[in-house]
Amino acid sequence: MCLVASDRPEGKRFARAVEVGKLIQPMPRLFVRPEYWEILDPVERTLHCMRSLQVLHPAWAYVGPSAALVYGLEIPEDESYLWPIRISARWGSRGRSTPQVLRQVVEGDDVVVVDRLRVTSIERTTFDCMREMSFADGLAIMDSALAASGLTCKQMIARMNEFRRTSRGGRHAMETAAYGDGAALGRDESYLRAALIEAGFEVPELHVDTMSRGGARIRGTFGWELENGSWIVGQLAGPRYAGATVGGDASVRMFSIPRTMSHDPEGFVALLEKAGVPHAAEPPQVGIAKPFKPVLKDSEDDEA
Repeated sequence: MCLVASDRPEGKRFARAVEVGKLIQPMPRLFVRPEYWEILDPVERTLHCMRSLQVLHPAWAYVGPSAALVYGLEIPEDESYLWPIRISARWGSRGRSTPQVLRQVVEGDDVVVVDRLRVTSIERTTFDCMREMSFADGLAIMDSALAASGLTCKQMIARMNEFRRTSRGGRHAMETAAYGDGAALGRDESYLRAALIEAGFEVPELHVDTMSRGGARIRGTFGWELENGSWIVGQLAGPRYAGATVGGDASVRMFSIPRTMSHDPEGFVALLEKAGVPHAAEPPQVGIAKPFKPVLKDSEDDEA
């Protein structure tokens, strides 16, 4: 946590310490030693502020990307999802958002406590993230939420259907949610899967473990079983293995996928074409509805 002044005199002492460089002030009423702040990564800095704000405002509840940090979900590497901190509010209530605290209307959900922080449920948190994120970023959130919660994709979607009717961007969120898979191990796998889905390829099985006709055991990150019973298997690997064919026989065709391709969708699609990965029978249902981006506005309260 940050230092929080217990009374006005202590606040004045902290403010004087800021003036001489002994403390810094990341947010109003929050203080921290510069040498300690420097060793924290951006996510931990945000969580420090959130823990401290919870002491100052016990009724606040964190929502969207801020709540996702508490659950440990795969937030994009974009500081716009770390700041401003998002808190829950009601329609028609009073209060102002600031560049550091965004008061976001979130209704129809219960508040839960995770690591002493009040947050929306993991289903609502995931839904709110997906409705404002790209398909790839939202899929990483959905995959990690399924893994963290132990819920099936069907169970998660059933709960999210309760929110979509009254939430802007709800259709976009549900387009993403339909492709969630809790077996994904990390953001790279989610981003690669998003790229191949958007390009119209068949959705693969994750972390396949099969046998070739010659008796060799074949493992891979992505797998596609073809109509004739043979397999195409892609293995996530280091950059130097890009496109390399490894072992197998006529029953299993293998190729390697460099991790750097998680940020190179066009290169990844070209690799899939070269490997002969089949295309889906129907076009993917993604990118039809537009995401919703919350903005700072003077419409909400500071109470959850």
